[in-house]
Amino acid sequence: MFIADPNLTHIAATRGQVVSIIQSLNHPHVGVPGHSTQPGEGTVVGIRNRTGTFSVFVHLYLLESKAAAVYAFESSEFDVETYPSVESEAVDFLESMGFMVDNVNFRNLSPLQQEELMGRLPCFDPNPGAVDTEEAGEADDSGVLELEEVEEAVTAPLSTHEEPDGSRARGARSQAEEIEELAPLEELETLESPASADASSDDAVSVESALRVARLLASF
Repeated sequence: MFIADPNLTHIAATRGQVVSIIQSLNHPHVGVPGHSTQPGEGTVVGIRNRTGTFSVFVHLYLLESKAAAVYAFESSEFDVETYPSVESEAVDFLESMGFMVDNVNFRNLSPLQQEELMGRLPCFDPNPGAVDTEEAGEADDSGVLELEEVEEAVTAPLSTHEEPDGSRARGARSQAEEIEELAPLEELETLESPASADASSDDAVSVESALRVARLLASF
């Protein structure tokens, strides 16, 4: 039988002591004394004590209040022959609250994977609520910075950088400046053949407009 231990808020164990970790796959609503019913996360942790005995704990983490409750087996330490039956009872205890669980096969993971897993789980953190609050604050701050950067980019004036010869860079030139730099109309007329000189004034305007547009597009 598992009994709530009010003196425990997390499971103080090193990576080498952990025998098994069984995690919940869902977040059913659970009721813990002193807290409202809310979604929770359940974990079964089996450890090997320094004395050579074993212990199994059930850790409940309340997602809304960021509080934790730890349940210990009525016989806090037992031998290896008793371990499988106690672990099975711990799984039954979680499943009776609506949890679906999965054994992560902790001992089969690499040392790096074991460290990463233990760093993520609230059952090994003495104050997981503080970590969640800090991460949320960092996320909010980063969002504000991104918004400020966008506003600066939108409100920043266009660059009017000048080249060494005193002319403006092409990216900062307006369409009006591009048109003013086009060759005078007289120069364009010299490019026409004698036959085109006899064309109607409407045709001449059309050719002149086409040439101006072509040169403008080519300047970009």
